Amino acid sequence: LCVCVCVCVCVCVFHRHDSLVVFDVLEDGALVGPLAHVPTGRHPRNFNIDPSGQWLLVGNAHDDNVAVYKISPDTGVPVSTGEMIAVPTPTRILFTAPQRLTVSAGTGGAGLASTATVVHSGGTTVHVATES
Repeated sequence: LCVCVCVCVCVCVFHRHDSLVVFDVLEDGALVGPLAHVPTGRHPRNFNIDPSGQWLLVGNAHDDNVAVYKISPDTGVPVSTGEMIAVPTPTRILFTAPQRLTVSAGTGGAGLASTATVVHSGGTTVHVATES
């Protein structure tokens, strides 16, 4: 899974080494690097960047948490904040419009995975799918 943070870097999950890998992106789209390896928790299953482009959340499936990273405005490299949000086996992270501050969990039903809704301090609601 790779997500382009801006026109200058691309971030990918590297499961074997439990890390994110950051590459420079040239104007022609070619990747150069790696620029950085950023440690995550065990088995980073999914990650997403919030709509502001300032935060990156990583779902660590074997640690049952979502780790919060601040994206450096100078380099585009995610830097760990040390904040870990407890979520059982997170598999997908989705941001939605700001909601009221809540933390909840519910069952998906009809074969769907469970979901946990976590609101980050910035006010954006984060939906995290979990394995059932």
